[in-house]
Amino acid sequence: MSEKVKEILKKVVLDFGNIDPKILTRDLENVEELKRALDSFYYQVIRSSLPGKDGKAYDFFKNYTFPSSFLEISLDEDESIFIRPNLFFINPMCYGKIKRFETVVRLFSHSPNEFYQIYKQHPYLFEYKPPEIYEVDCSDLSQARINECSPEVLQFYEGHIIKPMINLIHSKYGAQVLIKALINNYTPAEIILRNFSYDMVVSSLQERYISHAVVHFVRNLNKDFMDYLEENVVLTLCCSEYTYFPGILLFCPSLSYEHKNLYKKSLNHLSLIAYKIFKRLEDYPEELQILIEIPEEAAKIFNSREAFYLLRKVLHLQKAYINLHYKAFQRKAFMFVMKNPEHLEEFQDITRAYQNLENRANAKAAALMFYRFCLENFKKYEKPQPVFREIYHTFINYGEELTAQLFEIFFDIAILEVPRSYQGLKKRIFEAKISAPPRDDVFAKYADVIVNALTAKNKLT
Repeated sequence: MSEKVKEILKKVVLDFGNIDPKILTRDLENVEELKRALDSFYYQVIRSSLPGKDGKAYDFFKNYTFPSSFLEISLDEDESIFIRPNLFFINPMCYGKIKRFETVVRLFSHSPNEFYQIYKQHPYLFEYKPPEIYEVDCSDLSQARINECSPEVLQFYEGHIIKPMINLIHSKYGAQVLIKALINNYTPAEIILRNFSYDMVVSSLQERYISHAVVHFVRNLNKDFMDYLEENVVLTLCCSEYTYFPGILLFCPSLSYEHKNLYKKSLNHLSLIAYKIFKRLEDYPEELQILIEIPEEAAKIFNSREAFYLLRKVLHLQKAYINLHYKAFQRKAFMFVMKNPEHLEEFQDITRAYQNLENRANAKAAALMFYRFCLENFKKYEKPQPVFREIYHTFINYGEELTAQLFEIFFDIAILEVPRSYQGLKKRIFEAKISAPPRDDVFAKYADVIVNALTAKNKLT
């Protein structure tokens, strides 16, 4: 067989040698040297495909017709050949017959939709067996972006990738590693819930890490899973400041105030860890476009003492990340204040703060609008001086005192070097969103003016 393999490889290497003569300096009568020559040319193809390169090797390889005999060998089983997924998608014949499940996972993960089309059009390229335990490597799977797949590809993915991997798992740890990989590559929640026990999913979610992918997964959990948590798990769920679950359950539409114990625990936990959660999600603004709604009926779940402290804890999130029906909680909390009059003044301050946030022009809205105005102009001009000019032209007609104070606010950020100025503005925006409404600063004093001035400017532009 080795003589036949040599002849097959030699023909291809000689063809490639027309483009890259260096590979012909190897011993073409030695099978191992032929493989190294082939691998060297494959590397040149990848380099040739990069921007700024001549593209000669890439064009030749893309249009090259491998001899049919090339499917008699299987280079993915050879340790001397490095599997480069993007090379496969340039010319799928390049590794001969694909016989390793590990290679299938790697190629699929690189480009699921494209891989499936090749699999469907050229089934003769694949002749792999069910995986061995050593072939299950979740690191490749984590690189895929399954949320971009068509339903047809998802069906293939579940049947040909996930299920064979599950069949090899014989430990809780192994299951959790696979679940984590599936969450990280945005596998639909319904597929994960269909293939793993709810208990195993809960264990995986209680790990001390959070990402956009985790929140995306939680957002798509179904009502049946929420019912399971309410009936079987809620009492034992850990709610420390070092974990993220169950606080992130508030992002899930399937969680209802009808899940009384779970809803209460989730809302209380969210108020504890809100800073960490929302700071991470600020890099994914699409996740934060819709406020988390806490409806009027949710107040029934809390007693008067709990309602009071919840009002206080989530004030800094109101209208930025959540929309609490504060009047219902206020009515409930009033009974607590009646029995504990030492909290009356604080209760009145909290109530006024919530009422103020209902106004279009409030201190928090003014701060956010101003910092965003500065950030947009900083992105536009990439240096601070023009931003000062924009502040001046926008606010000078509303008074020198206001303009000077806004200059001072931006100056505190702009004195830093440019990259840190940009990050400083983003930090100010986040801090304004995650803070209780200011009461005695320039934004509180001039809230109406700042909001109206920036609203008018936005309409003009």
